[in-house]
Amino acid sequence: MLKLNHQVLICGFDTEQEDALRQALPPQAAATAVDLERLESTLQDSKFSLIIVGSLDDQILRRLRTTAPNSLVICKGDADESVFATFSDAKSKSTKQLIQRALEYFELRRENLVLQQDWHQVSNEIEAVFGFVRSADSTREVSLILDKLTAALCRSFSYNACAIELVDKNSWELYIKAAYGFPSEARNCRLPIEGKGVVSFVARTGKLVKIDDVTKDERYVSVNPSTKSQVALPLRIGQEIIGVLSVESERLAGFSERDIFILNSFAEKVSGLVHQAHLFDLVARAKNEWESTFDAMADAVFIFDRKRRLRRINRAGTKLMQSSFDKLLGQYCCALFPEEEIKGCLAQRVFNEGRRIVDKQYLGKDNITALFTCEPIYNPQRQLIGCVTVVRNEMDTARGEAETRSQRDMLATLLENSSASIIYLDSEGRIAWHNIRAMELCGCETGELKKMPFEMLAPEEYRPQLRRIISKLASTAANFETVLAHPQANKPVSITSTPILAEGKHIGTLLVVQQLINRTEKAMENDRMRALGQLSSGVAHDFNNILAAILGRAQLMQKRTSDPDFLKNLQVIERAARDGARMAKRILDFGKPRNSKENYAPVEIGELISEALAVTAPRWKDEANRIGRKIEVVFEKTSEIVVLGDGSELREVITNLIMNSIDAMPEGGKIEITYGTEGKTCFISVADTGTGIPKEIKDSIFDPFFTTKGEQGTGLGLHMVQNIVLDHGGSIRVDSEVGVGTTMRITLPLAHTPTGPQRLRQLLHEEQPTTRILVVDDEADVLELLTDILSSFGHEVKAAPSPEAALELIVQQPFDLLVTDLGMPQMNGVQLARRARQIRPEVRVILCTGWGEETDILEGVVDTIIGKPFELENIAAALRAVLTGQKQ
Repeated sequence: MLKLNHQVLICGFDTEQEDALRQALPPQAAATAVDLERLESTLQDSKFSLIIVGSLDDQILRRLRTTAPNSLVICKGDADESVFATFSDAKSKSTKQLIQRALEYFELRRENLVLQQDWHQVSNEIEAVFGFVRSADSTREVSLILDKLTAALCRSFSYNACAIELVDKNSWELYIKAAYGFPSEARNCRLPIEGKGVVSFVARTGKLVKIDDVTKDERYVSVNPSTKSQVALPLRIGQEIIGVLSVESERLAGFSERDIFILNSFAEKVSGLVHQAHLFDLVARAKNEWESTFDAMADAVFIFDRKRRLRRINRAGTKLMQSSFDKLLGQYCCALFPEEEIKGCLAQRVFNEGRRIVDKQYLGKDNITALFTCEPIYNPQRQLIGCVTVVRNEMDTARGEAETRSQRDMLATLLENSSASIIYLDSEGRIAWHNIRAMELCGCETGELKKMPFEMLAPEEYRPQLRRIISKLASTAANFETVLAHPQANKPVSITSTPILAEGKHIGTLLVVQQLINRTEKAMENDRMRALGQLSSGVAHDFNNILAAILGRAQLMQKRTSDPDFLKNLQVIERAARDGARMAKRILDFGKPRNSKENYAPVEIGELISEALAVTAPRWKDEANRIGRKIEVVFEKTSEIVVLGDGSELREVITNLIMNSIDAMPEGGKIEITYGTEGKTCFISVADTGTGIPKEIKDSIFDPFFTTKGEQGTGLGLHMVQNIVLDHGGSIRVDSEVGVGTTMRITLPLAHTPTGPQRLRQLLHEEQPTTRILVVDDEADVLELLTDILSSFGHEVKAAPSPEAALELIVQQPFDLLVTDLGMPQMNGVQLARRARQIRPEVRVILCTGWGEETDILEGVVDTIIGKPFELENIAAALRAVLTGQKQ
């Protein structure tokens, strides 16, 4: 489709052919027809996109080239290559298509010409920016150059701010190397590459980001209030991303395609400049390291050029010559070492013979015995250009060897008298050296252990495993336990290994072996922890069953009521049940590593405290009033403060602190809760006027199982509080005075992103096909709850109180889905699922469990699992995933 209105000149045709050509023109083209005599005058008056000529000779062609060099020419008949195309019949369809193509080509050529002009203009503008910096400053300090570049870029193209941020590979953060238009405090900020901002995203992905309106993009981190639009581009060296160029504008949609082109070119030049500066730093560092090493050498080193004049000398050399560097530089070899003293010029001998010369001579008035070593220096073309002379004082050498022997003897004494057994293995795992303690540990005599493979020290049943461990010690340090044989009784030992390397090659392994004496106590501790884990898992399972009924009923009742007060109370019950479920999960995870922080979300502190107060109100308000104990709670919700974390866990922290304050005030009192910000952190303070904490137990209140409440307390509350706060990157401090009260103060890092709306539970409202479902659970409350929930989704539901009753129903009628509890007497849920699929292979299975959702027995037996207590949206999601064959 043509974009321009074209002028077309038709020349040298009769009336009938002119009409045919006019009809072949598209609507965007206007035709002018003249004869050949008026061709030149017509061309001088107008600009034509296309000229159609009836016949073409050399004279007409010359006039066209001179007068209309930018017009396309097509002609009837034959023509040379200077003509765009030819045609034979003005009335044919192909002629019409030819005219269309010629006009399209004219537009394309014109656009290319405009692009070339723009490209040259942009290149000149960018060169002007860099030329300004080059003319203004020739320093090699890259920070100063980049600062001038960002300022020149903003001034030249009317941007309000620009920053060059580079990647710190050690901390995996971005730091500002140069900036213009940003507040001074912003230059000290460091951004995590895994963060959520625009610059972090570009550094992480290498993708250009252009934001036309920063108020509509949540990734934008506001620094300049006047900024309306932003663009961020990666800085690259090859495929490696070394930083980000971030530019801001005070205009909405302030970056055109031309701006992006300019900034891409600018980013390439900045990347090259940063890379060049990095290489310069490496060379400078290498030079400094070489010079430091050169000066630190104990031997005197002299470097002579081809003319045997001194060019470099180290500190030991100036000390040997008893002169300064300035006085020695440029002197001839023979002036430094007179020929009559050293019996001929050694440097000249090196140049004459082209090889190393080693000689021992007496030097100076004191007749110091010195060892001269002269090495030739060649350039890449194998031309001899100088020599290096190393002079070693034999007296210093003897003194050094004596010191080395002394240190070696002292080390041997230390190793021999060590309380640990020390063994050195060669590269093949054989014992090359050992101290006396190693012989005592194994009950061996002198010489028995030498050349013995180390695994032979263990009883026969331990040798294969020990052999595999020893084979891996060449590449890494390790700590492991094993058993060593002894004539009286086998001895369990702990071994620490360290590989010994020489020039990057493994030559041996050093073992430090210590006998394990308290193994029985360790085994008893393991048994205690294992029993505690089993006990906590059972408690958590029963707790989850109770919470399942509470949470499920609360969610169902919320769907069926519109009373705002009743709905608010149900929401408090729901939150408390959720928090109980999270507590049960932590009991299940007791002793296991904490989960990752990937699921952390923004949490508003004021709302969090309000929810905790609502959950605890029955204790500090209703119960306290009933027994005549007045507790005043002071809290005012002020500004919105957001942290990143697990809302349920943080709510549990506040709830625990409030409950502790209530317990500390048996006669009543006051609880004051405040919160606010301090720099990059926020604080939450819970202060009471209770009995206070005695100094002698203050340091123990966070220990697990420590409690002052007798049988009423578990001793896990404050321990869990501390763990949750530490997991969130925060800290907790306790200030207390007996008889006055206690203040618990928590600090947490602020979130970088604002809080968003709660996730909508869309799955609860999605229509699902009616499904025949069989529900099995030996807990009557849970069975009734599951039946009600699934029925509320519109499914046909049957309930079975035991696996045996469920199997009878499966034999009698088909079901699309089996929803079964895991822990049941006589037959568990997995066994029931296997039996059900033997009877009905097509049935799908969802497993419900209060033991936690980790299992390795699901493949081919169970389609998915849901944990107790139930979440309505989780049940809906599991149903949809299983019935549609999706992975959860």
